[in-house]
Amino acid sequence: STDKTVTQNINTLCTACGSWMTYDIAEGKWSVVINQAGTFSYTYARTAHTVTTTGVSYDSSIKKIGSSSMYFDGSSNAKIATSTDFGFGTSSWTIECWVYRGSASRTEGIIDLRTTQTQLAPYIQVVNAAPKLLLNGTNVITGGNVLTANAWHHIAVVKNGTSTKMYVNGTQTGSSYTDNNTYVSTAPVSIGEAYTGAITPYNFLGRIDEVRISAGVARYTGTFTPSTTAFENDNFTTLLLHVNGDASDDVGPGTFTGTNTLWNVASRG
Repeated sequence: STDKTVTQNINTLCTACGSWMTYDIAEGKWSVVINQAGTFSYTYARTAHTVTTTGVSYDSSIKKIGSSSMYFDGSSNAKIATSTDFGFGTSSWTIECWVYRGSASRTEGIIDLRTTQTQLAPYIQVVNAAPKLLLNGTNVITGGNVLTANAWHHIAVVKNGTSTKMYVNGTQTGSSYTDNNTYVSTAPVSIGEAYTGAITPYNFLGRIDEVRISAGVARYTGTFTPSTTAFENDNFTTLLLHVNGDASDDVGPGTFTGTNTLWNVASRG
């Protein structure tokens, strides 16, 4: 692990309790088990993902948090390969980002975790100014006309137990969805368009900033004030993109220039 604080804490714990620590190279996980009747275990995971972009560039003139945002020109996209990090099962989850639209009269994909049109994976879309959540080919939440052009908006979709809600700028928009679904166990991530291979990709025109996907937690359960500072990794974070000109602040190696490049970022704190 590159997180010295966590590693030091685990080492201290192991020494004090006569336990042992292992590292799974394939899974990228540290594990420690306390040698007292097997009553306690702790797993620290950090898995790197690669973001592959086409036609995406950094924009330092219009950004919400940090030094830049991702600019999508209406035909560009950013992709992360299929991973269990994005398969939610029956768990709670949160998908969120900041968007700055170039037009409010377009249908656009914001974040899509599907591989086909009919699949139990979230797809966040906007039609004109109304954000939507689609599941299994069906529109299950339609928000109000709140995603206007030429302004930053925070959008979050949150599954909390069996209730899924959409928030824009910290306020719920659209009705709550009774969510008893079992989501796919693995999924990719498409940012700025619909899933790879979609007949109509609905590419995004504008800027996207501070993308975070969280598994196993409902980050918001009521009206809130969206953070205007960068998120920090924690053990619920499965993807976190600060988009500040290189990948160093996304806790992973590599650089990002926006045209057919590979951008390695850490996923789970």
